[in-house]
Amino acid sequence: MGYNSNNNNDSNNLLGSWREDVLSESIRKLLERCDQIKGFNLVVDGGTHSTSQLYNTAAECNVGGGFYAGLATSILDELHDECKSAGRFAVLIDSLLIEKHDHNNDMSSSCSNNDPMESIQRMRFRKRFNAGLAIHGLSSNADAFLPVSIERAHKAFYYHGGEDTANDRMISYNRMLFEGSAALALALETSTLSYRLNTHPRDTITGSHRSRLGIQSGFYQGSSTSGYDSEAFASTSSLTYHEFLSCMRSSSDKRRTILELDARMYPLSFPETNGVGHGGMDMSSNNILASLMAAGIIGSGSGSLGREDLGLLHNRIMRGTSLEQVQIQQNRNYRDRNYDPSQGPGEWMEDCSKGGLLESLSGQAKFGNRSDHHHFALSSALRPSHADVSKFSPNSCGTSAFLRPIMESMGKKYRPEVSSGVVVQDPVVDLTEVAPYWNSLFRRVKPSLSPQDTAKHTPVLSTLGNSTRSYPRLHFISSGFVDSLHSRKNMGYLTRDVMANLVPEKDDCEEALEYCRELVDIYEPPPGGRCD
Repeated sequence: MGYNSNNNNDSNNLLGSWREDVLSESIRKLLERCDQIKGFNLVVDGGTHSTSQLYNTAAECNVGGGFYAGLATSILDELHDECKSAGRFAVLIDSLLIEKHDHNNDMSSSCSNNDPMESIQRMRFRKRFNAGLAIHGLSSNADAFLPVSIERAHKAFYYHGGEDTANDRMISYNRMLFEGSAALALALETSTLSYRLNTHPRDTITGSHRSRLGIQSGFYQGSSTSGYDSEAFASTSSLTYHEFLSCMRSSSDKRRTILELDARMYPLSFPETNGVGHGGMDMSSNNILASLMAAGIIGSGSGSLGREDLGLLHNRIMRGTSLEQVQIQQNRNYRDRNYDPSQGPGEWMEDCSKGGLLESLSGQAKFGNRSDHHHFALSSALRPSHADVSKFSPNSCGTSAFLRPIMESMGKKYRPEVSSGVVVQDPVVDLTEVAPYWNSLFRRVKPSLSPQDTAKHTPVLSTLGNSTRSYPRLHFISSGFVDSLHSRKNMGYLTRDVMANLVPEKDDCEEALEYCRELVDIYEPPPGGRCD
């Protein structure tokens, strides 16, 4: 499934033989070495990186597919046959635009010398065709499927909603790939924390919780951890891999396996920033929680609170929650220039362009407001910055102070069928130790500061979602797939490739197209939902 860049009959037969004799045998040997298999994570290259001159829109350039997606589909199918009970999570990396980052690129290298226009049309056809096959093969054979973009991850790490400058657009393709991959790795690592947590999350010295995980789900009937009996959500030390995947899927329709990833990987403030700034609150977040504990709303088992503010990120996450509302009622002298009585929790989960904190890492599609969509599953994970963690006092409820407003934001504002949240006390500076690899990344975020200072103020806040925000991407791919299969101008290309045994038979392609159309239907946003 999918085109090989050097396709011919001999190479196609060789590929089939390699899959059976080499790939399948290698997978079997790998599985035999495992005592217990919980699941598989597959990260898939979206194919040959594209030149924008070959396509009509930027979105068409970035949609992934191709040979590696077909190979991954074969691997997923093989894993299903060998380990039916093991979970499968597929991540598809969208293509990068070579033209934007490599000004020495020559379009003629991508086109035939005989008829460049015909070559361009054929490449457009194959790009759209591969995108349709990829979405069908990966989403139908995996328990969860996540498309992501290195280019979007790079922008989230450096520009936090701002526009890149002319100098930034001149960076090399290899640098974009290097920096974007590192940023994407941070977001993926944080978003999958829930099934990788230590089952004994307490600090061995202070006894405080180094991580907290909350969940609201009919699938997982957890129990409250000791000291958190007043919480409105279940709490546990970690999830199993199957529980993680189940919490990311819709309970009403198991075909909804498409996820999207949003993240914040840019500091809200730097060491030289004075005061609150960036729309923060003028009151101490710890004082809010202290008042709530005194009122009996939060149990004292949550731990003691320090006197210092927990930081700008905590202030933003707290905004509009019941924690803030109670404090406002108790403190009549409270004033916040950004306070809006009609505003509920969760505004931080919107895109930066909409006034929130997050940037989409799932491609070029415009999602509109998050609140305009149906949400089937939401999972938020946070590694606070070292500057915020340093404000946690011994035996404090620092992780709980972040987790409760996160859970309320998801459950009250967006009302998903399943929601989960996790907060860990280990910041990114401890995770990376700002080794030479990361040193070069953090240096470019704020050139006037040392990489260590920048890293200490960098949080990683990521949100995995399963919602109708995937509709624009699915609709775009489905429309292109229809054009590649049914347009008269593409009939010759399709017939020739089917006869050459380079692509599946026409009936199989129609089956894949029908699946893509079903995905478009089940992810259609509600009336009035804006996908501008």
